[in-house]
Amino acid sequence: MGSAEDDGCAFYSETHVGMKIPVRGFLFNWLVLPFVYSRKKGEHWIKHNIEESGRTEDALPFLYAHADSGLGPSPTSRVLTQ
Repeated sequence: MGSAEDDGCAFYSETHVGMKIPVRGFLFNWLVLPFVYSRKKGEHWIKHNIEESGRTEDALPFLYAHADSGLGPSPTSRVLTQ
């Protein structure tokens, strides 16, 4: 989620990990999840998310230029290589 601010923009993101299925979800979250998605992996994901969102300012000018050109949806692969 993003919003316009006086000095630029603000970005907010959440990551939910685990299952909400009664009983089986509890067992999975308690027995399996710590081995699949550790705290260290979660911290690395947060760092990655911050780094990627920091690149937004590089992609926005291309996206706006493409939208103004009337060529339709912007191809993601071109955004990533700009």
